[in-house]
Amino acid sequence: MLMMVEYLHQDKKSGIFKYRRRVPDELRDVLGKREWVISLRTRDPERARQERDKVHRQIKAELATLS
Repeated sequence: MLMMVEYLHQDKKSGIFKYRRRVPDELRDVLGKREWVISLRTRDPERARQERDKVHRQIKAELATLS
């Protein structure tokens, strides 16, 4: 069963999961990018969810310091 998990995407060719999240408009100039794309280095959906949670916490902390 396939579940949709926010910011979690699987590459169609390699099967590797990635964390993808849009950078807020007001921070694009500060960060110099439009989105975060971070490889989670796994093809396992359960491990990808766990890694996504770690990366998501890091991104939220970064956003909190910039806001």
